[in-house]
Amino acid sequence: MKDRRSPPASIADKPIINPRGEESSSATAFQAMMPKAGVNIKGGAPHSPDAERFCWDMITIDAHLAEIRAYLAGKLKVSVPQWVLISVLEDRGAGEGVSVREVSKCMAVDASFVTTQSKLLEAKGLVRRVQSSTDARVILMSLSQVARDRIEAISGERGSIRDFMFGDLDADTLKTFLKGLAQVRDNISRASRLVSLFPL
Repeated sequence: MKDRRSPPASIADKPIINPRGEESSSATAFQAMMPKAGVNIKGGAPHSPDAERFCWDMITIDAHLAEIRAYLAGKLKVSVPQWVLISVLEDRGAGEGVSVREVSKCMAVDASFVTTQSKLLEAKGLVRRVQSSTDARVILMSLSQVARDRIEAISGERGSIRDFMFGDLDADTLKTFLKGLAQVRDNISRASRLVSLFPL
């Protein structure tokens, strides 16, 4: 797997051919493509050391969360991606269920991956898959009672983990933090769309 965290120092000077056939730097090309990706820089300090530090902190946080996800997935005897899928259904599974499209968006994966994994979970008796009552083309997923019982069995451990992670933050501080994090999440999603417009 290619490591894209540390691109060559000369990448900003790499020539790119724009739609008009003109040669430009990648930095200029990125700026030109930003509106198409929904990116709109309003100011702030995007190149500050704090912003760079945040990116590295996110990498570290994701590595630690991966360990926690693996532990909880093992408790349910499912794979890590399957545990994430189950968590999405637990969080958003009100009503008839959650569509494949919505789950794929939450997990940032292709819909076909969600379909495959949900069928495996259905075979294990953990997920129900039914057609939408309003659109037969849409498959809605929800947790089975077996899955809910297994989740309930580890609720104490999950609660302790969450308390350990966020217990030092009061309600107002956590709310403010999550609001800012949601904005950063959306911006990162747009940045991901932006880089997908450029071939490696």
